[in-house]
Amino acid sequence: MSTDLYIVGITGHLGSGKSTALSFFEKHGFYCIDSDKIVHDLYEPGNDGWRKIKDFFGEEFLTKGEGRVNRVKLGKVVFNNAPKLRILEKIIHPLVFNEIRKKIQHSDSKKIAIEAIRFSGKKSGLLPDKVIWIDSSLDNAYKRFSKGKKISIDEYKNILNLQEKPEKIDIIIENNGSINDLEKKINSIVQRLIPKMS
Repeated sequence: MSTDLYIVGITGHLGSGKSTALSFFEKHGFYCIDSDKIVHDLYEPGNDGWRKIKDFFGEEFLTKGEGRVNRVKLGKVVFNNAPKLRILEKIIHPLVFNEIRKKIQHSDSKKIAIEAIRFSGKKSGLLPDKVIWIDSSLDNAYKRFSKGKKISIDEYKNILNLQEKPEKIDIIIENNGSINDLEKKINSIVQRLIPKMS
């Protein structure tokens, strides 16, 4: 992978506003990669992630008829069982990291922003130059994450308890205000990072 790339990792708890933050980096010319979208693609019938789920967890985790990965059912199991969550991460994360590497290699931009739950440079070979943690209050994050979903606050807390923070966090952005407030904070950070990218 080219050594003149500048990679920003964007992470935070579910509902913290990572995707919104990523969209603001795109406005600044960053090539943006959303790891959750990659997972969606991997879970499409016949793809590598779909096969892994079918082989390791069983066909009961596929929807009837279309045979898609039932992410709701899978989530309820793994987010209430730490060992099963680690198994899921062990079989899916390498596939995700491989797809991220492919996207970076095919990008013309030298500025990359990646949204992911966490980054592990040792395992993935992807060690961002800067890791940004999007921080949000429990209430605000729960409201964002639970919108359109049937999930209780206790279930959400269980998920957070299983989510590990990255080993390295360089910048913390508080996201408890408006979208405009978040955009201003991202703009300020990008201005600070630009001299290091040139």
